[in-house]
Amino acid sequence: MMRRPETPNLICASHTISGTMPGKPARHPFAERVQAVAEAGFDGLTIHFRDHQHLLAGAADPGALRDCVAAAGLTVSEVEFLSDWHRDPLGGSVRQAIKTAHLFGARRINVGADLAGLNIPLSDLVEPFRRLTGAIGEAGLTTALEVIAWGTVGSVPRAVDLLGEARGPAGLLLDNWHLAALGGGPSDLPDPSLVAGLQISDALRMSDHPARTAMDATLQRLFPGEGQLDIPAFLGALWSAALRCGVTVEVISADAAEAPVRHCAMRAADTARQVLAQATPSSGKAASHV
Repeated sequence: MMRRPETPNLICASHTISGTMPGKPARHPFAERVQAVAEAGFDGLTIHFRDHQHLLAGAADPGALRDCVAAAGLTVSEVEFLSDWHRDPLGGSVRQAIKTAHLFGARRINVGADLAGLNIPLSDLVEPFRRLTGAIGEAGLTTALEVIAWGTVGSVPRAVDLLGEARGPAGLLLDNWHLAALGGGPSDLPDPSLVAGLQISDALRMSDHPARTAMDATLQRLFPGEGQLDIPAFLGALWSAALRCGVTVEVISADAAEAPVRHCAMRAADTARQVLAQATPSSGKAASHV
């Protein structure tokens, strides 16, 4: 197989190597996570601002955390994950995420909307989103708005509509798992120029589990290529965005959380490289990504 002249940077998401489920402090020490990511051959990793807060509360030295990442030859591509910004778009969580991004030299902050599935009207999110993206933009960063399979911004068109209200630099964060859970097809993939970030993981076909809600199923993800989602088609259709933003492997599952951190990092990197190698870069739409 001929090697492509360009391949996207490969990034390890914080949840993939935390050793715990979302909402709980990471089980693995920070230095061990960083070393595992480096040994697996990733180009970078993401930092969750709450993980950073937890480390600081444990008397970690901010400079030492930053130096740990640099010494491993890694970069921090983005800070995760703001979910309650609609209540206070200039609040403490936002300020902490910006502070974390500046410390590690991250380029963007990932955000979601209505993760609790409260069905907040889109109109009620417009002004808070303007204030949020304005504040993040003034800090020299980009806002990446994730399309989540439930809640107010539960489709690409609705996310694009909200994106149009941004005051600062902003783009879409597309996760192939969420797009598959939405039951989308080729027409749901936006222009790659609108994309600020890409995340990949795998699953059984969503139609195989009609009784499972998306919120439950998202905690049972598989490593890339170990399920039935067409990740190569997803990446191929958005190849220019992948080259620009990198590709982040985000696996959330109890099995991954219980595994040794080096095992998770290596498995994530190896499986991601396999699906990247199968992707056929295209300026058109993918045949199917679900």
